Amino acid sequence: MIEVWESQEQLDHYNRTVVWPLSERLFGGGEMPTPTVEEFDVRGLVVPTGGVFV
Repeated sequence: MIEVWESQEQLDHYNRTVVWPLSERLFGGGEMPTPTVEEFDVRGLVVPTGGVFV
């Protein structure tokens, strides 16, 4: 899966307010899997409508 975020702050906020609370409920306070994250600069983006943005 690839996610594109406008900023690290937006990603952090989403993780704090959505992902981690939901994961805690799903895993019942047990150990959650650690995602593998690789950051890179986006050079272009193809969207499902067929448009290309650079």
